[in-house]
Amino acid sequence: MAQPPGDEEPAERALEHVIAHLFDSELTRLAYARPSTPDDERRAEAALRELARRAAAAPAPDPAPVVAERPAPVRFRRLRRLGRLRRRPQPTPGIPTRPAAPPEARTRREDARRDSRRRAHRDAPRRARRDAHRDAPRPGRRRAGALAAVGTLLLSTVAALSAAATPAPEAAPPSALQQLYREATPVERELRDRMLAAGLPVTIGPRHLAEQSGGERLLAYRSVRAGTAETARNDVCVLLVDAETLRTPVCITREAFLDEGLRTTLEGSEGRWSVRWGPTDEAEVQVRRSGSSASIPPYAPALR
Repeated sequence: MAQPPGDEEPAERALEHVIAHLFDSELTRLAYARPSTPDDERRAEAALRELARRAAAAPAPDPAPVVAERPAPVRFRRLRRLGRLRRRPQPTPGIPTRPAAPPEARTRREDARRDSRRRAHRDAPRRARRDAHRDAPRPGRRRAGALAAVGTLLLSTVAALSAAATPAPEAAPPSALQQLYREATPVERELRDRMLAAGLPVTIGPRHLAEQSGGERLLAYRSVRAGTAETARNDVCVLLVDAETLRTPVCITREAFLDEGLRTTLEGSEGRWSVRWGPTDEAEVQVRRSGSSASIPPYAPALR
């Protein structure tokens, strides 16, 4: 129903309050439903904004830890050997170099290099044994490494067995309130206008639950009102309606509906209606006509 010009801002705040209390699945269904009225379009836009806000407020995943690599050990003996094999730079043509050494000096240097190679060849077996002894793992290190490997294997085995024994979490059952988010029929839209004109605070719905052959219908809707902690409401309601009369609704809180469902009795023009609806099951309705002790189920809702 259209709002007066001065009530547009309170109506928008009330709509934002309603949208903020819906589940993600309810917001998705409301945002992507096919709108049929300007009010439906405003509710769809508000649902899209709320979904975008929740996605932006979701915490970002933790970054992966950075593991520093351990540098490889440097073998100084190998570096010295590479230094001896490195070629000396050739003199550049046109640039004077120092004079060549006399033959006696060259002979002494060659003798010294020859003696050094002989000592290295003679001491090679001893150095090899010393290096092998130094690089050999100690008994304690071998034992610690073996224990660490066995411990890692045991931990991985226990983790695999625990994961296999733990049952997968069950998905939450669907709520019976999802019936209120299907596309409204023309008859339901006309009933919504009647209820709003009568002063009923209809936020979502109404939707048919059952009807009698005489035209009396059982409707369900949600009423969400913004306010303080004492005055704010978020209710699930049912009421009987016929071609001329809107009877008094029966409401419970949304939390109570999701916990235990709605159980009530309504007095209609054709008899007494016993209603059992939710929290996950479809509505079960029995009608006991006036002057009769037998209860009969009403007809299924006519979705016209």
